[in-house]
Amino acid sequence: MTRYLLCLFAMISTAGCACGGPGNGTGGDDDDDGPGVCESDQDLDGYGVGGGCDGLDCDDLNPDVHSQEQCDALCEIDPHSTGCECDGADWPEPEICYTGPEGTLGVGDCLGGLRVCADGRWSPCEGQVIPLSEVCNDEDDDCDGEADEENVCETDEECVGIGCDQGFDPTPDNSSGVVEDEDGALILDGTTISLNVIWIANTSESTVSKVDTRTREEEARYKTGPESEMAGGGGFGGATLSPSRTSVNFLGDVVVGNRAFGYQASVTKIKSEDCDDRGDGRVDTSTGRLDVMAFADHDDWDDDCIAWHADVGGVSDLARAVAVQEIVGLDGVMEERVWVGLYSRSMYYELDGADGSETGREVNVSPVTPYGAAIDREGFMWSAGLSGAGTGPARVNTETAEMECVGVACDHPGDYCYGITVDEEGDVWCGGDARVYRVGTDEWEEVPLPGGGGGFGGAGWGVGVITRGVAADGNGNVYYAADDSTFYRINRDDVDEITAIPAGTGLYGIAIDFDGFVWGIGNGVGTAALLDPTDDSVEIVLDDCPGPCLNGPYTYSDMTGFQLRNATNPLGEYRHVFECESGGAPEWGTVSWDADIPVATSISVEVRTADDLAALGLQPWTQVAEDPPDVPPSSIDDALTAAGIEHGIYLEVKFQLRSGMREASPRLRSYTIESACGPIFE
Repeated sequence: MTRYLLCLFAMISTAGCACGGPGNGTGGDDDDDGPGVCESDQDLDGYGVGGGCDGLDCDDLNPDVHSQEQCDALCEIDPHSTGCECDGADWPEPEICYTGPEGTLGVGDCLGGLRVCADGRWSPCEGQVIPLSEVCNDEDDDCDGEADEENVCETDEECVGIGCDQGFDPTPDNSSGVVEDEDGALILDGTTISLNVIWIANTSESTVSKVDTRTREEEARYKTGPESEMAGGGGFGGATLSPSRTSVNFLGDVVVGNRAFGYQASVTKIKSEDCDDRGDGRVDTSTGRLDVMAFADHDDWDDDCIAWHADVGGVSDLARAVAVQEIVGLDGVMEERVWVGLYSRSMYYELDGADGSETGREVNVSPVTPYGAAIDREGFMWSAGLSGAGTGPARVNTETAEMECVGVACDHPGDYCYGITVDEEGDVWCGGDARVYRVGTDEWEEVPLPGGGGGFGGAGWGVGVITRGVAADGNGNVYYAADDSTFYRINRDDVDEITAIPAGTGLYGIAIDFDGFVWGIGNGVGTAALLDPTDDSVEIVLDDCPGPCLNGPYTYSDMTGFQLRNATNPLGEYRHVFECESGGAPEWGTVSWDADIPVATSISVEVRTADDLAALGLQPWTQVAEDPPDVPPSSIDDALTAAGIEHGIYLEVKFQLRSGMREASPRLRSYTIESACGPIFE
């Protein structure tokens, strides 16, 4: 920004002393007035008014003169110089003036001013802009035809990774789902990701609870749809929306399906963190089970963590299956999709995970009635079915949006599938008629649970143990929740190896958290059972509320996101905090990265900034780039400016690595942050 030097017009004494601006004298006060500051030194020559000046200045707008002798000598050369005698009758009007070096007038910021003949002497040349020392401000301060030369805008560069002063150091505090390869580059590793959240649908009150899997405390509770759809309480379990099935994405966000018996089927997405402020300058969200915020209409809710709500199908269509999927979209960019299965229509509909809008793709899976869904590593969706004999699970090719029958899954009499999961080797496990589909042999294998593992079997309830939910732990074990209040652990490679562990409470749903604990959720039971697989001990949790902590839970699909992460393609992240240490105004510039990004993988860069570390973690993330399609370098400043965020002293950078194929991983060798934290003038 052009800087005009302004001087208050003052009476000119015979000493020729002029007014000025902030001084920077060296302190050699000729009048020995003691220490102080050079309060008036507009031409920055060290002379002016104040105890810190080197002396008085007879012309404070001309850095070449300051003593009266110099001013007198200048009057002989230029009779119109400051303090020189003049006759007001001869000079009734102001005249244009400029005291800067020859050749600088009109160059860069340098401008001429005006002086007047007043009280018999010429005033200073007021309003002129003369050359000054160059500073980093995109201006030509010294009026030489160039802006910001002489390295005045020299930036700092901080590099992290291979060949940098600081290598990667992934720890649970700064990363998730990534490790260093043998060369020190970051790659994906599915064994280290940790989300620490479980989402439990409270069917009886049309809400879903967010529980921290480590503290075992409920952090928040959310309505799963508009209050207008909850009115009357005439649905299954006493609630109109009747939420049940859940699917948790790689970031811990949940999509919950509302069965809505006799009402409109729908799904709602709720974010686990990084919720978006809806306009009041803060993120408003639930803080616990008793703090449930209003949900007035489809696009009108008070809680900022509710991302979207979408109707799917029509009345009584029953959203009984939900599955989140990461796909490779246009230009190789990873995108989130949500598949919603409607029981009454035998249909699946694909939604955009960003806003809940329908993509237009749908799949008819008749005669299978969707009762749960799970995505495998090849991008196939397996649908549970609950509609009698001959309609076992279906496999959907999500790329072509077509149903495919595998092995005897579509026409084997007596089979049905209640809960469903895909394990780390791609095998598909069914609850109900407990069995596993072996991908390698294209065959189904029965799981011999006690009493024959009975189920519907097409002819009503059978005898023996009835299983509902099923989950794989990624370590070679599969767990069933059974109606005899027992956890059944199956060796995935040898189904005859079965361990029964009493839960001490009713079981229906089951989920594995990222620390390996097994969660058992009962049907309508207000507590949860937590199995520690290291010693097979069971603890009852969520049992410290005045009444039941959970309100009529009925949920047995993927509640933690572990199933999706265990069976499909990976995601990981790495974070690092940078600090502007110079004490000047923080100015974050660009981010560059050196990476290998195979087809169907990507790397994205996000940042957040604040003036202190305590506030940094509370700030929203701003996306800077995603490669592909973006290429380095990318401007952090542009991204923050577009988001209306000011630069803070601290900058946290997050790199996310994604893969659309389990066998492929991007490889981040290093990245560099460029900043200019010196004095910035505007």
